Amino acid sequence: MGDIKLICWNVRGLNCAARREAVKISLQQARPDIVCLQETKLDSIDRFLALEFLGPACMGFEYLAAESTRGGILVAWDQNLIQAGAPRRQRFSISIELTMKLSNESFLLTSVYGPTDDSLKSLFLNELVHCQPMAGIAWLCLGDFNMICEARDKNNDNINRRNMGRFRRALDASELIEIRLLNRRYTWSNGWACPTLVHLDRIFCNKDWDSIFPAVSLLALSRSYQITPLSTYALNKGRQGRSVSNLNNSGHVCQPSWTLLPLLGVVLSEELRH
Repeated sequence: MGDIKLICWNVRGLNCAARREAVKISLQQARPDIVCLQETKLDSIDRFLALEFLGPACMGFEYLAAESTRGGILVAWDQNLIQAGAPRRQRFSISIELTMKLSNESFLLTSVYGPTDDSLKSLFLNELVHCQPMAGIAWLCLGDFNMICEARDKNNDNINRRNMGRFRRALDASELIEIRLLNRRYTWSNGWACPTLVHLDRIFCNKDWDSIFPAVSLLALSRSYQITPLSTYALNKGRQGRSVSNLNNSGHVCQPSWTLLPLLGVVLSEELRH
């Protein structure tokens, strides 16, 4: 057995009790095996604070501290189902090897929160390239990259094409494959009357991960651009699919094997190949 359900979410700050409660309710409803949160804005997280947004489930966690309430990443997992290795913390990312206990399948999970400051983006991209694991190791890299790959990722012409090109070259150097969002173009809005819309939240994998979890599709759950979580139901490729279905906000029923569902509206679902 190698089923996993994962949520990836830019929570835009957990330094407010009301926000922590809202996140906890969403996670309790989704019941994920793995949780990836970006922009926690917390410089320290202990077990008691984690309970306020992860809930009472048996979850281990590691985190990257925020810098003066900017950034911050947390990765949590169900300790009954998943064994985690030692984390590798860098300035903009945290990487952890996760092993599913029932199937013994392992992969490297990297959760990132890219800088908004243009002067730091080169450092971020250099770090991303160096997160790449050794050949033969499955890798899933996800989060809020705060960069775009293509001009169509933004709804206006105010584009830094130099940074866009750097991002594409870093992805090529990392040998990452994008899991494309099929039913939405953008994942973030500035909320103005004439809004700027941008595709900032993304999921990438390498060929080794794709060989374990093939045929992935990425769908948007929510019509809102104000919050973004990713919920995932995953089936190992060697397993027959269970009788499981997911319902998105439009009422469309999906039969998933690998589902990433963003609160800001990103759902990943993978149909098994037969």
